[in-house]
Amino acid sequence: MSRSNRCCLHIHSVGSSLLVEVSKVVTSDMDGDAIGGAINLVTKNTPYDRVFNATVGTGYNAVSDKIQLNLGLTYGDRFFNDKLGLMMAASYQNAPGGADNTEFEYDVDDDGKVFLDKAEVRQYYVTRERQSYSLATDYKFNPNHKISFKGIYN
Repeated sequence: MSRSNRCCLHIHSVGSSLLVEVSKVVTSDMDGDAIGGAINLVTKNTPYDRVFNATVGTGYNAVSDKIQLNLGLTYGDRFFNDKLGLMMAASYQNAPGGADNTEFEYDVDDDGKVFLDKAEVRQYYVTRERQSYSLATDYKFNPNHKISFKGIYN
C-alpha cells in the first residue's frame, strides 16, 4: 500500500500547542480498531479566565553542530459577560539534526565465502521546521446551550 493511500499522521508534524494523550493499551472506551493503543490529539478548550503563556526552548545537536529552537504562545479569554470564549495558540520549531551512519556491503566469492566488499561512514543532515496554529471559540447562549468551533493548521 502506498503512503498516500494510508490514513496516518506523522507525530512530528503536531505542534506543541496541542496536548497529546498516548494510550499504550486498549481501554474499554476505545473503538475496536485500537488494537495496540491510540494517540489522541486534544485541542485546548476556551478558558474560564484570561490565559497567557509563552514558552521558549532550545537544544543542541552535536552531529549537525547547530542550535534548536522551540517557541510557543497561547492566549485565551472570555468576552461579552463571559458569553464568548476564545483560545489561540501558535508554536514554531526549528530543529536541525543529523545522524552518523555506517553502511556495509557484502559479496560472495567463487568459493561461496562471504566477504566485506565496501564500508562507508556517512553523515546525514536534516532540518525540520514546523509551525502550528490552533483556535478554539465558543458562544454560550445560556447555561444549557452553546456552540463551539475548534481548528488546527500545521
